[in-house]
Amino acid sequence: MMSPLRDYLLDTYEFADARRSNRAVDVCIGIDDRGGQDVVSSFCTMTVQVPDSSGDTLILSIQHIPLTERSRSLIEGQGGNIREFPDGYRAEITLSVKSVTFIRKLARAIGQTTGRGKRYADPNYKWICPRTAASLERFATVLMSYRAERSSNRMLR
Repeated sequence: MMSPLRDYLLDTYEFADARRSNRAVDVCIGIDDRGGQDVVSSFCTMTVQVPDSSGDTLILSIQHIPLTERSRSLIEGQGGNIREFPDGYRAEITLSVKSVTFIRKLARAIGQTTGRGKRYADPNYKWICPRTAASLERFATVLMSYRAERSSNRMLR
């Protein structure tokens, strides 16, 4: 069975890998807006999976997350888990399409990691944090659009 949410995300994030032509298979969908010139090893890689083809649950994974007390608290408060690896932290959070407020709060927390007078562990955060925050904001907007489109389709029936 096809997943409407997975299809929507694949279409939105221009998933063009021909090897993944079977959309019924749960794949990691990149939502980090990474371009070909983004080769820094500390780039914040973000993917989402939709494990249940009929549901609205998704799993957000953030590799190399710029972790602060605030972002840690938000993630753990949402039931997510954070693991430490030699090259940084990885967060995994189970969300629903209605988790837009949480995603926007996380985006704000990551975006506010850097700024005038602030200290942070990795000098690359100066450009990684604003881009990560922008990608999370875009993801929240995509979920809002999905919900709006889905509810308007229900009304048309």
